[in-house]
Amino acid sequence: MNDETTGQLTSHWQIPNYARNMLWLTTESGSAKTEGAQGLFTLAVPATLLTLRWGGEEGGALTQFKWQPDTLAWDGSVRIGGYLEALHLTELPGIEEPMMIATVDGQPLRPQLAAYPNASQRPHGIPRPDFFAGIDDDCDLTLTTWLIPADSLYAGSLQDALSNRIRVYLFGRLPEDRAGWQKHLALPLLLEAMTMFPL
Repeated sequence: MNDETTGQLTSHWQIPNYARNMLWLTTESGSAKTEGAQGLFTLAVPATLLTLRWGGEEGGALTQFKWQPDTLAWDGSVRIGGYLEALHLTELPGIEEPMMIATVDGQPLRPQLAAYPNASQRPHGIPRPDFFAGIDDDCDLTLTTWLIPADSLYAGSLQDALSNRIRVYLFGRLPEDRAGWQKHLALPLLLEAMTMFPL
């Protein structure tokens, strides 16, 4: 498949069944629905930046990729920057612990963004955190929903972010089919990390 318009989202990881008909790639010049467990796609014209969306070409943005031949090497990860719009606390059938569902209005994080300066950046110094430098503000704001155990270390921070309109980066992933979260949410995203920015 080594050309500039045909590829697949994943290489080793398989897209969960519930997500296989829900993923679209959009570019500056169009969109393409992905197909199957590996997310096969064909673009109308070559593109350097691709946005993965949920539910359609106007759906919620999940993450972005720089073009690379054959596979975009997606592993189910989702990266969003924005504001919390709501927090819902509930007990879900079959789940032992109470859960928090966070609704976030946001935009995808740029592919080159690192959540924090890692060891490979040591020679370059520590850059000043800048919320707006990390998001793609050419994308419209879209809604995503995130699952967090109510006793998670993130729960208090999310409540602060909602109450004080604090900007956040959220990092997480689509859960596997066997986890069963798709039975409860239209778009289940599991929160794995977050960054908070002052007003």
